[in-house]
Amino acid sequence: MNNLVLDNNISVEVSRYSFDNALLLWADSSTDIQSDRRKDLLRDKAKQVSDFFNWICKPVHEITPNDIKSWQNELENRGLSPNSVYGHHLSILFCHYTGKAGEVVPQK
Repeated sequence: MNNLVLDNNISVEVSRYSFDNALLLWADSSTDIQSDRRKDLLRDKAKQVSDFFNWICKPVHEITPNDIKSWQNELENRGLSPNSVYGHHLSILFCHYTGKAGEVVPQK
């Protein structure tokens, strides 16, 4: 179970199943339905955000811009190029977080 903190500071337990469903709904709503690559984009978006949450092991409301910067460093330490990390992995995470965890974006 994970805790999700709502806007009014009410904490609720969320199962992994619920989290995964919410993630898929977000990916679906933020992906062009006419894209020829829609299936790939849905898979990639959900995987990138899920990978981050599995790595960070924190509730959504406790994630800071420094955590995202640490994720950026982690991906680069795995051998991914800075352009790939910033242009693909982090851009998907930022899209997910717009309005959720602040607007601070790590620098390339």
